[in-house]
Amino acid sequence: MGSRNPILKQHASTTKALAMAKELVIAHAVTNTLTPGGLTFPDRNSDNNYDGNGDCVSSGFNETLHLLGKWPYLDEQGCGVAVPAFDKPLQDGSGETLWYAVSRHLVKVNSSYPVLNSEILNQNNGWLTVVNGQGTVLTNRAAVVIMAPGGVIQTQDRAGAAPAATQFLEGITINGTTFTNYAFETGDTGFVARPADDTTNDQLIYITIDELMTAVEQRVTGEFKKLINDYHTACGKYPWPRPYSDPRTASDFNSVIGTMEGLLPTGTASPSNWGDVGITVPTWLLLNYWHHLCYYALASTTVQDGGTCTPGLDCLTVDGLDLPNDDKKALVILAGKELSGQTRNTFTGLTDYFEGQNASSGDNTFETKAADSTFNDRLEVVQ
Repeated sequence: MGSRNPILKQHASTTKALAMAKELVIAHAVTNTLTPGGLTFPDRNSDNNYDGNGDCVSSGFNETLHLLGKWPYLDEQGCGVAVPAFDKPLQDGSGETLWYAVSRHLVKVNSSYPVLNSEILNQNNGWLTVVNGQGTVLTNRAAVVIMAPGGVIQTQDRAGAAPAATQFLEGITINGTTFTNYAFETGDTGFVARPADDTTNDQLIYITIDELMTAVEQRVTGEFKKLINDYHTACGKYPWPRPYSDPRTASDFNSVIGTMEGLLPTGTASPSNWGDVGITVPTWLLLNYWHHLCYYALASTTVQDGGTCTPGLDCLTVDGLDLPNDDKKALVILAGKELSGQTRNTFTGLTDYFEGQNASSGDNTFETKAADSTFNDRLEVVQ
C-alpha cells in the first residue's frame, strides 16, 4: 500500500490542478475586458518555445494548427490589444505544464474577437468532442479541453526547447476510430478521457460552451442592472425604455418618454443622456449585441420619476421569486439562445426572444425559473 501512496498523491495533485484550471478559464471568460466569453490562444511552439504566453494568430488562422498548446499563464501576444492569459502557471502531479485546447469560436480572428453573446449557443459545429474509453461521446459541445500530460511514456521524447504535442499527449483507437489528445495537429477534434495506463496517461477536464456562457450571461445581466442603478443614483430617475420592436432592425435604441417596457435605451437615454450623468455604456455590450437580447421594464411613471409603487397593485410581480414577489420597481431580462419554435430572423414579437410570462407585455407580471428546453430567460431585479 505504501508504494502506491506517491501515485495517489500525484493523481490528487493532477485533479486539483485541472479543477483550478477550469475555474481560471471561466473566470477569464467572464472578466475579459474586451469581449466577455473570449479566450486566449494556447502557448504554441510556433515561436520555438513554450514561454507561458498565448501565441495569437494575426493572420492566416488555421484551426488545425493554432488551437492546441500548453497552458498560457502570462499574456497574449501577437494580435491587437493584448489581454492577460490565465494568470497562474499550473502543472500536473508529474510536474508537467498543463495543455489547453480551445474552440475556434472563442478566440480572435484577424486580431478581433468574433461577436459573442447567447446566440453562440445555437452554433452546432466548431466545438470539441470528448469521448470516454469506450468511444461514447461525453460531449460534442466542449469550448475548452484542459489536459494533464503526465510523465513520459512509450517513445515520447521531451528534450529540446519546444517538443511537439505528440511528445506529451497520446491517442487510442476504439472500435476502429482513432481519438488523439494531440487532436489539432492531425485535424481531429475528438479527445479521449479514460483512466491512465501504460499506453495513455493523459487526464483531462472540459468546459462546455453552455457552462461557459451561463457564467458570462450572469455578468451581462449584472452589467445591465448596474447601468440602470448607476443612472438612478446619478439623477434620481430611471431611464425611459424604448418601445419593443425587432432589435435586429431597430433604427435606434433611444428612450421614448412614457414607455414602461421595451428595449434598454443604450443609445440616447432620457430624461438625461448617459454621458450627461457621467455614465458610459460598455462598448463590448454594444459590439456583441447584448442589448439586442435585453428587455427592460418599469412599474409605473411614478417609479420612473423616482417615486414608489404599491405592492400587489402597481409594482412589478415576478413569479418564481420568494415572497414578497410583487413589490419590484424595475427589472431587466436577458434572452438566452433561440429555442425551438422561435424564429428571430423572421421576427414576430416578444415570443421570438422570451418565454412564459416574459413573452407578453402590459400586465406587470414576469417570471424566473431554472433554464430548460422551453425556458432560458435570465431575469434580474433592479430594485
